[in-house]
Amino acid sequence: MDLSVHPDHRGRGYAHRLLNHVTSEMARLGMKRFCGETRAANAVMRKVFEDCGYRLNRIEEGYFENPPGSACKYVLEIA
Repeated sequence: MDLSVHPDHRGRGYAHRLLNHVTSEMARLGMKRFCGETRAANAVMRKVFEDCGYRLNRIEEGYFENPPGSACKYVLEIA
């Protein structure tokens, strides 16, 4: 699944709310482990993941091709 906010609506907390809602709904269905990724250069989305409780699991160099870039892989585990 992709999560994005239209540029005209960024900076209003929608990404936080969307990610928290999706995580909550999936947890309600019994899921306990959630993974997400974003470009290493996307500082805003990295902060969203971290603010929502996800931890940086690893960085994969050269993950993206067009344009080239590394990926930050995040994980959230619910006990």
